Amino acid sequence: MESRRYIPIKYKFLAVLFVITVMSLSIFFAFTYKTFSEDKKLFVMDLNISVLRATTSDIKLELKSRIEELQIFVPRVYQKGTGGGARAPNERESEDPFQGLSPSLPDELLSVTFYRQKGDSFESFKSFEHKPLFVKKGLPDDFVATINAKRPLNLKEQVESQDMGMVNRSVSLSHNGKTHEVPVITFLVSGNYVDSDSKGVVIAIDLIQDFLRKKLQQSEIAEIFLLRKNGMLLSHPAVHPTVEFAGVQFPHPITARIAGKQFPRESMELDIKGESYLCNVSETGFKDIFAVSQIRKSEAFLALQTLIHKSIYLSIFVLAVALVLSILFASGLTANIQKLQQAAELIGAGNLKVDIKVNSRDEIGLVSESFQWMAGRIQELVTETAQKARMAEELATAKLVQDTLLTTPSFQSQSFQIDSFYTAAGECGGDLWDAFIKGNKLTIIVGDATGHGAPAAIVVAVAKACFATLNGVFRNQNLPPEQVLEMANHVIHHACQGQLLMTMSLVQLDLETGQVVHCSAGHEPVFCMRKSLKVSTGSAEKKTKMSAEILFAQGERLGFAKSAKYTAEEFHMQPGDTLMIYTDGLSEARDPEMKEWGERALRKAFVRNGFTDLATIKKHVLESMTEHIRNEPYHDDVTFVLLRWLKRTEGENSTIDDIPNILGLDSFRAAGDASTHKADTVAAPAADLTPETDDEFGLAGQNDLAEISIDPLLDPFVDITESVPTPAEELAQVEIVEELAPVDAEPPPPEEAPAIDPYVESLDESTTTTEDDPYGDGGDPTKKRAA
Repeated sequence: MESRRYIPIKYKFLAVLFVITVMSLSIFFAFTYKTFSEDKKLFVMDLNISVLRATTSDIKLELKSRIEELQIFVPRVYQKGTGGGARAPNERESEDPFQGLSPSLPDELLSVTFYRQKGDSFESFKSFEHKPLFVKKGLPDDFVATINAKRPLNLKEQVESQDMGMVNRSVSLSHNGKTHEVPVITFLVSGNYVDSDSKGVVIAIDLIQDFLRKKLQQSEIAEIFLLRKNGMLLSHPAVHPTVEFAGVQFPHPITARIAGKQFPRESMELDIKGESYLCNVSETGFKDIFAVSQIRKSEAFLALQTLIHKSIYLSIFVLAVALVLSILFASGLTANIQKLQQAAELIGAGNLKVDIKVNSRDEIGLVSESFQWMAGRIQELVTETAQKARMAEELATAKLVQDTLLTTPSFQSQSFQIDSFYTAAGECGGDLWDAFIKGNKLTIIVGDATGHGAPAAIVVAVAKACFATLNGVFRNQNLPPEQVLEMANHVIHHACQGQLLMTMSLVQLDLETGQVVHCSAGHEPVFCMRKSLKVSTGSAEKKTKMSAEILFAQGERLGFAKSAKYTAEEFHMQPGDTLMIYTDGLSEARDPEMKEWGERALRKAFVRNGFTDLATIKKHVLESMTEHIRNEPYHDDVTFVLLRWLKRTEGENSTIDDIPNILGLDSFRAAGDASTHKADTVAAPAADLTPETDDEFGLAGQNDLAEISIDPLLDPFVDITESVPTPAEELAQVEIVEELAPVDAEPPPPEEAPAIDPYVESLDESTTTTEDDPYGDGGDPTKKRAA
């Protein structure tokens, strides 16, 4: 066996298992990751909203507390001074303005400035600066002026709104060589904080917003900051962003959301500087001020990332264990397969006695048992094949012998014509047909052994030997057909012991008178197509009636019983009449649906061209049969013989010496002998038989049927149901009517006879023939046709 590269099955198994495991784990982790991510996202969002609400609540309380304290502190500052007005700049206060307020306010309040509107501008008319806090925070004395210069106030907007406003005025400045970032928030309130009749007065209160940043720094998981609706940052837990984005637009995607007409209440996932954030927004309770919380998604999902890493390590471990177990399993599996491969190579080398030892209780074990059985069965088949080859060779030899023995008879005569067809269904055939001439009588034999193949060929050989022996012993005599069948029955029964049988039809034609003697041993009937029978319809017109008669004869099959009697039926032929003798392989030819062709279809095919030459009849019959079977192989041997008597013969001589010697005896086949016959003709004179010889074989007293009278049974215009045939009239016929020449006209020679369509309907209304019913019997096979 040619060696070629291949991939071991265990590697394929490992690869498939590895791929399946990886795909399974990948699908599992993808599904798990998606589920955990969604759950984690929802959890973080809920937690973030809870923290934001708590922080917003604290900021709201803190701002309210500062506003309440400022409502006390601002009037104190405003009312200090001469005459109850504003105090002088150098005037020492007799009272502390922070007295009674929270201790954290002095560490937060930087200044209070009072502005009054004059036209389109505002001017400061009173102020309070908390110098001790400047010193404490390391701020310059002019800090208020500096912050007003860097972060100017829009006081006109505040006067128009009449609501408290908050502004981020955080600044970064240098003092004493140091840079200070001061987170400042400025409260803008109307003058009614100090006086109900203070129209056009705006109070600016600057506070260090550490109190807000502390509240914003309470959340450990989220970053919370305050935004105004206009997108300006108000406060941030980190100082630097608070200072950096004071007075400018805050670059955050959430600003576009809160600037809309509808407040966004849903949780959002936003991309900020290339990072994904989970964001929430909450109202603070103060106009246009919102609290925003955000958390990096990567930080929120940190636990999930840890879980994924651990899952990857676990997957690697699972894959390693699966790989090791797969290698062990595949090694055991492929070891048994290798044993089967080695056994197959031994069988291929011709060693059919292999012993496969596979210990496996699975399909591999079953395969090994089947393999062991197959090896034994192959050994048996090899022996059977050798025997069949020998038998096929013997059958080929038998076929050669049978083909040599059963040479198709060939005649050339001016008094009759014979054409035939024979084919075997197997290597050896079971059909026999033969013909010979003795004196003025032509004898035709058609037989069919039961079955086909070699057993049937044996019966044919026995029958052939029997007829050859009879022909040699009675070389100068024509034995009666019934006596010939009796002798053949005795020989076949003795040879086959009743196990093999044969049907046979024997037809003997007197070439001078046209008398036919028909004897049958359980064989199919003989068809006779009359050239012409003239009948009168009782009208002025004359019709020529064409008939295809069915000639019956009864008798037991040859070889069935040790002794059997056969009865001969006699009838006359006229010049131009045609006989058809066939075996059942023709009428019982089957199509793919196993439907038989049938005797009726055979008769139709015979009748349709019954008056043309024999080659045309044979061709049409074979074409009709082939059309029925539709290329289906023959199920039985097919044989049929066509005989046409042309004219009477007189004064010619022939002897049995004209017949060649076969099987050591004189054969009955007719062949031209150059010493006594012409090259193209075999004469058929009357035999030189004495009456004593005829009587010896039981021929004396036979009815002479040379004269056939016309009776109503042969008339197609007479209702056949009104005439019951006698036993002597068992020969049924099928009739076809066609207009021909007048009654007194002589029939034309066979060669010049015009083509006749046998399916023209009769002119009489009582009996018609059509293509579907060419015999005028309505398809009823029980109706007898008289011969």
